[in-house]
Amino acid sequence: MDGGEPGEEQAPDAATAPLSPEEVLGRLRSLVIQVSPVGVIVSAHGSGDGIAGYVPSDLVGRSVFDLVAPEGHDVLTEIFLARAGEVAVVDRPMPFPIVLMSANGERETFDALPNVVVDGERSGWIVQLTPQRLHSASVDLIDAVVNGEPLESVARSIASREQAGEQQQDFLRTLVVMNAGTSSAHVVANGADASLVDAVQEAFAVADHPFLYGYGDGRVHTVELAELGQRAQVAAERAGFEALHIGVASDGGSARWYVLWFVIDARVATLQLNADLPRRAMLKILTYALERHRAEELLRAAAETDPLTGVGNRARFDAALEDVAGHGHVGVIYTDLDGFKAVNDSYGHAVGDEVLMIVARRMAKISRSVDVLARVGGDEFALLVPDADSELLQGIAERLEAVITKPMMIDGHIIEIGASSGVAMSSSTEGDPRELVRTADLSMLAAKRSGRGASGGPSWWPEGLADPNDLSG
Repeated sequence: MDGGEPGEEQAPDAATAPLSPEEVLGRLRSLVIQVSPVGVIVSAHGSGDGIAGYVPSDLVGRSVFDLVAPEGHDVLTEIFLARAGEVAVVDRPMPFPIVLMSANGERETFDALPNVVVDGERSGWIVQLTPQRLHSASVDLIDAVVNGEPLESVARSIASREQAGEQQQDFLRTLVVMNAGTSSAHVVANGADASLVDAVQEAFAVADHPFLYGYGDGRVHTVELAELGQRAQVAAERAGFEALHIGVASDGGSARWYVLWFVIDARVATLQLNADLPRRAMLKILTYALERHRAEELLRAAAETDPLTGVGNRARFDAALEDVAGHGHVGVIYTDLDGFKAVNDSYGHAVGDEVLMIVARRMAKISRSVDVLARVGGDEFALLVPDADSELLQGIAERLEAVITKPMMIDGHIIEIGASSGVAMSSSTEGDPRELVRTADLSMLAAKRSGRGASGGPSWWPEGLADPNDLSG
C-alpha cells in the first residue's frame, strides 16, 4: 500500500468513496416513494430522468389517488381508506403491475414492489416503482412465450425491446432472422434501414452460406461486417454501422434463428458486450420457445397422422374440412377398398397392412399439394379437394381407381383389389361441411352396390341426393 505508516487510517480514494444514501437513491432509474397510512406521498427519491413526466420533488404531498389510473382506485381505497389509516402487515409482499397517469394524461404501466413500514409511531409503505419499458428483452420474451404468442410476435418483441430507450436507439439496431438457411428466411426489424433488411434476408436465405455454421447456439459473438457478404456489408456501412454482434438459437432440429445487433460506433462495441449475460439469457429463452414450437408441431402432426400409412387421420381431415368450409367450391372423394377383407383372410394382417401402405402412397402421388388425404376407416380413405369443379373431381376419382387397382407384389404374392369411390362437391359457401362428407359417403356406398367402381359423377351439396342410387349428378 502506498503512502502512510502501517496502521494509519487512509483517506478513501475519490474513485472508491461511498456515495451517500441520498446520492444512491438519486441515481436509481426506479422511483422510491414513502407513502403514509392515508395514501399521501411523504418522500420521493430516484428516477433522476423523471418518471411518468414527474420529478420526485413534484410528488411529495400528493395523494397516490392522483397518480394511479381510475381502475386501480378500488385497490387503493381498500388499502388506505377502508382500514382507517391502519397499515396491513404483509410478509414479503409480491410485486404487482399498476398503471399510472402521467403529467400529460398518458398511461404507463409500472411494476410496484411495496414494503411495509411499522416502526413505533411511524408506519406506512415504501414502494419501488419501475417502468415496464425498462425491462430487458428477456422479460418481454418470457411474457410472449408464456402467453403463447406466435413466433413472429416473439421476434418483434426482441427486435423492439433490445433497443428500447433513446440511448440505445442512437447506436444500436437489432434484427432477428427467422428460419435462416432456408428460402423462407425472414427478417424482423424495428426501424432498420430497408436496404439493410433486404440484404440481410438475402444473405441468410442461402443454405450453404458459410456464415450460418460458424457460431454456436446460446452465445454472443463479435463478427466482422464482411462476413455477411458484400451486399449486406455495404448496406450496413451506408447506414453508419461499424460493428456487429450475433446470437444463435435453434429448435434442436432444422430451424435456426439469428439475432443481429448492429452497432453504430465500434468504440462502444466492447461496452455492448457488457450486455452479454442478459442476451445469453434471452437466447436461452428463445431456444426454449423454438424447441417448444417444434415439439408442439410434432405432437400435432402425430395426433393428426395415421401411424400405419403416414397420411392424415380423421382428425386431420375434419380439421382441414373446417378450414376450407365457406371458401368456394370444395370437393370430397370417399374411397373404399373392394376385396380387402379377403386379402386379410387369405394372406394375414401383415400383408393387409402392406396393401394399405401401398394404396396410401399411390393416392398421395395422384393428389395435389393443396389436397388433404386421410385414412378415415379400416380400408376407407378420403381426399379433400379445395377449389374444385366437377371435371377435376371426376378426373381425380378415376385416376385414383386406376392406380389402386393395379396389381401389387407383396411377399411373392400378386395382390389385386378394387375400389369404390363417391364424389361430392359443395355448390355454395354455406352449409354444414359434415353434410358434404355424408353425401360423398352415400355416393361411395351406391357405387359399391352397383359394382361400378368410381361413381358416375359428382353429387352436389347441400342439395344432396334424392336417391342414393341416382349418381347422374
